[in-house]
Amino acid sequence: MSEKQDRLLLVYRSNAIYYSDAASLIRGDWIEDPIIGFYFNRLFLFQPSVIHLVANTTDIEDARTSLPPEMHDKDYLFLPTNNGNSYNSGGSHWSLLVFDRPNNVFRYYDSMSSSNLVSTKLMIERICMLLKIQKTSLIIEKCEQQQNDLDCGIYTLLYAKTLILRLLALSKANTPPLNLSSSPSSSRNSPRSNSSSSSFLSSSSSSGGDLDDRLWSIETLEMSARKKRKEISKIISKYSKSNRFSFF
Repeated sequence: MSEKQDRLLLVYRSNAIYYSDAASLIRGDWIEDPIIGFYFNRLFLFQPSVIHLVANTTDIEDARTSLPPEMHDKDYLFLPTNNGNSYNSGGSHWSLLVFDRPNNVFRYYDSMSSSNLVSTKLMIERICMLLKIQKTSLIIEKCEQQQNDLDCGIYTLLYAKTLILRLLALSKANTPPLNLSSSPSSSRNSPRSNSSSSSFLSSSSSSGGDLDDRLWSIETLEMSARKKRKEISKIISKYSKSNRFSFF
């Protein structure tokens, strides 16, 4: 890689974006961690680096100091999760985990079926410890699936954007708070129970209603992965120019 390709484009809060990071969007490659961090940082969501720390730390109290204090006041926590570990921080697959506090459930979105289910259950266990949650449920939500081996990060961003827009629209419509804790729709996939599953988790199969499905199911996305790559590229370009960096 040449010096030009690897030059620094911008620093946004805690994220440094290099040419090689941004180029992964244009080439259609597996996007680099700083891109996901940049996107989630703009939405004031959890940074992948913080999630990795929570998932792999040997001292949960040490991880607590890295968490934003406002997380205890939020109704919904968006957690970008990958299958990296202490030996391989980058991992090879991204998925989205959402903690729905009003209903005390975790919602799991994976563009490759349930490839990250093991890592997701570990993350749920850690979050429950940090938030002192005694019992919760995991719902494997229906979501559009990727058509290649490279777009898992893009789909994670698309899921997050779709859900946030829906929740904002619901709030603006002054809809009464949803009571979905009775459980997921029976048409959803439920996590298999086994002796190694976290003691925090339970599952149920009674119907949660049509509104539940319309809000949380993402069987069809309104934007393609290719368009999302272009959108993020334009955002990075705008910020890089404002920071006096030239982009491409």
